[in-house]
Amino acid sequence: MENNIYDQMFGMQQAWFNQALAHQKTLYDEAIKAWSRLLAAPKVIDWARDVAVGTTPHDVVYEEDNLRLLRYRRDSPPAYAEPVLFCYALVNRPYILDLQPDRSVIRQFLNRGFDVYLIDWGEASAADRSMTLRDYICGLIKNVADYVVAHSHTPKFHLVGYCMGGTMSTIFTTLYPEPVKTLTLMAAPIDFGVGGDDSLVQLWSDPKYFDVDALIDAFGNCPAAFLQHSFQMMKPVQNYVSKYISLYDKLDDENSSRTTSRWRSGPATTSRSPVKRSASSSRNSISETSWSKASSGWVSAKSQSS
Repeated sequence: MENNIYDQMFGMQQAWFNQALAHQKTLYDEAIKAWSRLLAAPKVIDWARDVAVGTTPHDVVYEEDNLRLLRYRRDSPPAYAEPVLFCYALVNRPYILDLQPDRSVIRQFLNRGFDVYLIDWGEASAADRSMTLRDYICGLIKNVADYVVAHSHTPKFHLVGYCMGGTMSTIFTTLYPEPVKTLTLMAAPIDFGVGGDDSLVQLWSDPKYFDVDALIDAFGNCPAAFLQHSFQMMKPVQNYVSKYISLYDKLDDENSSRTTSRWRSGPATTSRSPVKRSASSSRNSISETSWSKASSGWVSAKSQSS
């Protein structure tokens, strides 16, 4: 009986000892990892400074005001007659589509045999404060489309629009359907009435709380910092806390840190460029646009009248 009690007590002590030893080992391992991350921080800063984005070889084949049309070089003739034209958002830098050689949408299309063009809107200036949807769609995009068709062996091309670039691509296709063989949209807002009661952007931009005209009249172009923080506040924990914790956790992982440094550098750089005064930042606001059905499809009534 006494031996059984002794064995039980000894077994409990051994279990407590093993648990304490495991906790101590975990604490030691975490301390080593923490020092490893801290010591790696200077290297991560150097990697971030040496970030190279948009490295796929290309030529600037057309320019108009701040707009540049990039045509990416191919080592062999394209496998398809129709080229691909990317229409990126006005706000962000288009190199997000060509972030790294192994993380590049552009390179994927090149590898699949397409001739690839990309619209780089450039940085907004005071001269852009009067730009409207008509100027962008019926002016700049139309001129780019004419150039692509004129320098291709086919009268059609594939149009790919991202975010607001997708919205403008949709309007362009309804107005000028002839040259567009296919239209592909990524994260493009189309119906601004869906989910309006549940959208923070819809709530924040409600005329009862926010006078967009007063903002644009004061600044000309919407300040980049204002727009960036507005989008970040839609997911504040993720944007202001979680992503930095994730970066810290991977500081001592060279491959991951290099990738993260490149990826984190994109939004910070793009947000510093002013937002072009387009329909979303002028009196013909997209969110308030009334859509009417025209013979060529769905077009923006307000953008047509601006």
